[in-house]
Amino acid sequence: MLHSSIKLSWTSLLLVINSWAIAQVSSSRADLALAWDAPKSKSNCSSISCANTPTGEHPGQVAQRKADELNATIRASDDDRKRWSRFVIYADSTASEDLKLEIHKKSGLTIELSPSKGDLKFSRLGMAQTFHIAAPRKSTNDPCPEYDLKVLDASADHAVIRKTCPIFEYRPGRKYRGYEYYLYDQKSETMQQIWAASALENVQQLLLPKPEPIVTKTPDGFSFKWKSESPGSTDSGAIYNNLYTRTRSKNGEVLLSCRDLSTPKGEEAGGTCEGGVLPLIK
Repeated sequence: MLHSSIKLSWTSLLLVINSWAIAQVSSSRADLALAWDAPKSKSNCSSISCANTPTGEHPGQVAQRKADELNATIRASDDDRKRWSRFVIYADSTASEDLKLEIHKKSGLTIELSPSKGDLKFSRLGMAQTFHIAAPRKSTNDPCPEYDLKVLDASADHAVIRKTCPIFEYRPGRKYRGYEYYLYDQKSETMQQIWAASALENVQQLLLPKPEPIVTKTPDGFSFKWKSESPGSTDSGAIYNNLYTRTRSKNGEVLLSCRDLSTPKGEEAGGTCEGGVLPLIK
């Protein structure tokens, strides 16, 4: 009897051990199933190439993010010339930050384009001057609706800006292309066109002039000595020797007067001084 009782006890013990082991296996399988069914974190990219980037982003997203970081760094830097060379203001931009650019860091001089009005504003603390530089957006028969503006030179009180009109078919079979260069002078509240070229035919032949028109500051204005070398332009090869001087009118208003030093005495106001002045919006 004693032997039988011992045998029964060992048998019972084995059954308990087996039951515990089965329970452990079942529990592990249940945990595995729960882990398998748990929601996985999803990648923002479905492209195979995303696996090759450290963050799992699409390569295009990585490039855009790095470009945005570089742009932000250049915008915040003190290197004005690098900022001009990096940024171009496009009339078809919709983001406000893309329509505005600080062109002289030390003085805070900033330009801002309003494509809906065709106005370009120069401003800094305590000063704002706005000029009408283009037709309002969606104007009928506008040959230059997709223009862009680029700063070529600037200081605390002046700037040279290029307006580019890319090739555009404004009517069936009618195309236009053009370049316009403007001198902005804050002291006389003037935005003077210093050179321009456009084409309605053979538009592909009209190229950017090299070197591009630029001015030199003088004690009372600007000197513009330059030779046009733009293929296809009407004045290709023409030499410009203009002097822009600030003068005062009888009522005390500061004006920016132009003299073409290459013309005979008495005719200096004509010649290459015939570029227009943009309307000032008060």
